[in-house]
Amino acid sequence: MKLIVLTARLAAVLLVGLASRSEAQLSAFSGAWQNTDPTTRTLTKLRIDVVGTGAKIHAWGKCVPSDCPWGVADGTAYGPSGQSSLADAARVISAVFVTRVAEELLVIHPLDQRRLRVELLTRYTDHSGRPSVNDVAMFQRVSDSATGYGKLCEPPFDSAQVAVSGCVLRDQSVPRERLVPPAKPPPSQP
Repeated sequence: MKLIVLTARLAAVLLVGLASRSEAQLSAFSGAWQNTDPTTRTLTKLRIDVVGTGAKIHAWGKCVPSDCPWGVADGTAYGPSGQSSLADAARVISAVFVTRVAEELLVIHPLDQRRLRVELLTRYTDHSGRPSVNDVAMFQRVSDSATGYGKLCEPPFDSAQVAVSGCVLRDQSVPRERLVPPAKPPPSQP
């Protein structure tokens, strides 16, 4: 497993060298993002929460009748040089998602404050014989806030926190997130 993740990280580093030279503040990646192609058969939504000089990447894929959460992966930010401040000059973020059938490497490039270019590299691990594939998608910002598509609950998990905020719980027995809808606020009293 470590070899797979190491290989994916190496691929991301190589792609950074080939990527566009646009730079952004790391905070520019933060927010909720929607694939601009409504007919996509792959990645549909992202939520990126910047944490220090990295990120937590929440991803959803195309499923019927509703999108399937892929879970949360640690995102690694890359800058133009070893002397760069990632907070000020991040060029790309990568994240690896491991599903039942594939390893998904996302390489996320900022285009401007409202758009991302996301490369999705899929390596099938289900022994189906399918070749590895590459897809490129454009994403548009739908929310600047970290609460777009549901925010992760902060430990310790408190039922009041879940009911009020509608945050996302991580179920340790299943490698997916479980969305908890926000409770309706109590009626205001005059």
